[in-house]
Amino acid sequence: MVNDVDQLSRDCDLLDDGNAANGSCGSECPDGIVQQDESCDDGNATDNDGCSDHCTIEGGWACTGEPSTCTRKCGDGALDAGESCDDANLTNGDGCNNACDVENGYECSGAPSVCQKKCGNGTVDVANGEICDDHNHANGDGCSSTCQVEAPLPGDANGDFTLSPEDREFAVTEIFDGDGDTVGTVSGGTFAGSVGVDANDDGFVTAADLVAITKLLSP
Repeated sequence: MVNDVDQLSRDCDLLDDGNAANGSCGSECPDGIVQQDESCDDGNATDNDGCSDHCTIEGGWACTGEPSTCTRKCGDGALDAGESCDDANLTNGDGCNNACDVENGYECSGAPSVCQKKCGNGTVDVANGEICDDHNHANGDGCSSTCQVEAPLPGDANGDFTLSPEDREFAVTEIFDGDGDTVGTVSGGTFAGSVGVDANDDGFVTAADLVAITKLLSP
């Protein structure tokens, strides 16, 4: 028969308690009807779809209607329960992914979340694979954009990661500083230069490197 509470015919109608607030069959989850003790009811017992198998709204979701339709709140710029970030978009690769989780190698704060790469923040994050961190994302300055130590630039005798006439002067200083003139002792004595002084890459610092540096400086 059709009962007089919600005009639905179900097996439990004979037990209808007459309370329209809890459906004609009392509290039942999931039956597609949002009852007094439910915050949602999407008609299924599946978790992780916004409405749990206990008919409660899951973190990071919003649910409306009967049966409940649930949509992710991720991407609205507000940091909701279950979200570790929310940058007001659903784009991956920007630090906060489309599930509002902080992506590997990034750190995020605020709402809407502002995310930045950990590499470049000035702190060496060994756990994230960093060997150096010079507080920028530039290449060619000794510490790369991925926070790895860069190989010395051949001919860069003064260690500034550029080639200039000054490198010739530094090379002369190293050749005559009396510390052995091998690449292994380049930073010894009073010389504060770079192993790049070994411009011809033969393992020794000699006049041949001056020739090599001069050639590198030639247009």
